[in-house]
Amino acid sequence: MAIDFPDSPSAGQQYTVGDRTWTWNGDYWALTLTSSTFTASDDPPSGASAGDIWFESSTGKTYIRYDSYWIEIGAASSYTDLIFDADGDTSVQVEASADEDVIRFTTAGTERANISASGMNVANSLSVDGAGVATTGKAIAMAMVFGG
Repeated sequence: MAIDFPDSPSAGQQYTVGDRTWTWNGDYWALTLTSSTFTASDDPPSGASAGDIWFESSTGKTYIRYDSYWIEIGAASSYTDLIFDADGDTSVQVEASADEDVIRFTTAGTERANISASGMNVANSLSVDGAGVATTGKAIAMAMVFGG
């Protein structure tokens, strides 16, 4: 449902659509919640109302109930820059800080490799088709081209 908010609102101005009231705080329209509940569980709570908050304990994500849907809070944050397993010790991270331009690969809680504008860095050992290769200069390039 699209909401057609008034143009040029003044701070504190309220706008009601259906059973929801929005207040202009000087920067954006904020939903004014009259009552909401917080639930922490693996599964979404039943009978949720608009504005209810659910912390999904199995993933660590937080959601708010909006228009009969659970919408992730902070989905546009750094959480979208991280893919991780259930216990959080294996991941792929894109940019730990703004405009860093580094992709990090972590397993068992230890960074194993990263890719940046200057190239790829592999910690410890590197294998190509199961064979260990030297991790310096031409040897790595030859191993990737010739498979050895």
